[in-house]
Amino acid sequence: MQHNQRGYILFLLFCILSVCMTLISLYFSKSVTYQNLMHLFTTKEKTSKLALSSVALGQTILYVPFKEEKQKTAKQSTEQEEGYNYKLLEKVFPYLYTTKTYKLFKEIEGIDATMHLNINSENGKLNLNSVYDFHEKKFINEGQQDDKKKLCQWLFTAISQKTKQPSLFDAFEKHLKERSHDFNDVTELLYINEFSEVFQHSLFFEINKKNDEKIYLTDIFTICTEQDRINPWLFSHSWRVLLDIKEPTSLSQDEQKKVIDSVKKQVNWEKEWDNSLKVLYQKDYKDLPQEIKSLLTTDFEANIFSLLSQVIIGETTSTIFTILKANAKNKPATFDIVRVYQL
Repeated sequence: MQHNQRGYILFLLFCILSVCMTLISLYFSKSVTYQNLMHLFTTKEKTSKLALSSVALGQTILYVPFKEEKQKTAKQSTEQEEGYNYKLLEKVFPYLYTTKTYKLFKEIEGIDATMHLNINSENGKLNLNSVYDFHEKKFINEGQQDDKKKLCQWLFTAISQKTKQPSLFDAFEKHLKERSHDFNDVTELLYINEFSEVFQHSLFFEINKKNDEKIYLTDIFTICTEQDRINPWLFSHSWRVLLDIKEPTSLSQDEQKKVIDSVKKQVNWEKEWDNSLKVLYQKDYKDLPQEIKSLLTTDFEANIFSLLSQVIIGETTSTIFTILKANAKNKPATFDIVRVYQL
């Protein structure tokens, strides 16, 4: 069939060109999107690898060399251990109450990145498996001195006051009675509906927290320590909030040295708190809750630390939470990776 209308060929040509332009535009758009997506994936992979590599930086910070003597008296062994504890606290102290930021530059390190690093000690948290006897089906020392049931009642009341939510004690006790074995991870508490409602958005400590009074589940509890007490030198952020202790971020160099110099292997807190930790926490021993006083360890123990690392490259961010435990077989002690959480 032949068309005699003028301009038909021109109209058909424009239609074909229009279709071609549409196809080219779609191809170009998909190509650009693909390239941007691949660039994002590549950058994200670099961010994750750098975040994982930052664990080595944490291990370096925790490394404290000391000279091992072949023959030494018991007194010399105690003095050497006290010296090690002093040096360890001296190295870690600047990281306990603030987040350190490191800038990486392509001209020097080969990459442009920002790294935020926060170090805490698991010895400054409560061991979740130290409060309940799953064999006897009751709280440890229930009805006796150092009653762990009374401790948990106080603790969940304090948590309730900070979160403005009902106390979690009843739900916690019910779960313990139904459970037959120790916790393998603190995050198992989220299986309890009441805990999930309170802590689902505050599970791990936040690097750039906007609310200094916020508390975090894994910053209150741990399952990695081998003790049933808490080292008051190393209170985590959440425990300082629960005890109404101010963040000790404004100490001068002389004040820091005074605090660290008061470290002892063994201590009687009733007698020595006000001469040491009062300077750090601005809180008298008599003002501490009675339930917490029996929970404070009298032995300086700091062998398990948590490292929170956040790496930012471009628009990508990677955050990991790592638990490091001292390998006592090595002299000097090195810290091995126990757990890694990709947040």
